[in-house]
Amino acid sequence: MSEQTKILQTNPPALYSAFDLFPSRKGAAIHINKFSRALFNEMNGGVLYVLGNEKLPEFQIEGNIEIVRFNHLIKNYLQRALAFSDYLNELLDGCENDLQICHFRDIWSGVAILRKNRKYKTIFEANGFPSIELPFAYQNISPETLKKLYDMEKFCLENSDKIITPSHSIKKKVLSYGIGEEKITV
Repeated sequence: MSEQTKILQTNPPALYSAFDLFPSRKGAAIHINKFSRALFNEMNGGVLYVLGNEKLPEFQIEGNIEIVRFNHLIKNYLQRALAFSDYLNELLDGCENDLQICHFRDIWSGVAILRKNRKYKTIFEANGFPSIELPFAYQNISPETLKKLYDMEKFCLENSDKIITPSHSIKKKVLSYGIGEEKITV
């Protein structure tokens, strides 16, 4: 059992996961702070799993909230995202029976959280989609990779208990995946 898994033996009732640096000055960090605090206040604690860097501690405890940061600085974006997901899978192995709810902001978290035979409820906070966004940052991304990303997005949308979006335009995109409107909240 790794050191990362050991910190989760406090029986957390909730998990919030985001493939974003936290804290930071990005707008995503503001959303992460507000949503995770609301979740942890409602559930009386939990685990926040986010990206870190060389300046932030890998583990941090603030009251009844455990912050676990993925601090592995992998230069390739997709390799880092997949490693983040694998690490989350390991974290879940240590606490999945205690969790009541998991809230996630990205497909990398979603594929780990939405595994089979889960007992907890799930919320996908859909803010964007890598299959749409990554080609702007990485022009040489292959059509095969984009298809895999689209399939991961669809998997997360279909298998989440609830989906929340910050805008009606993202809601419209979620609907285009064949997701029922009753599952989506703006």
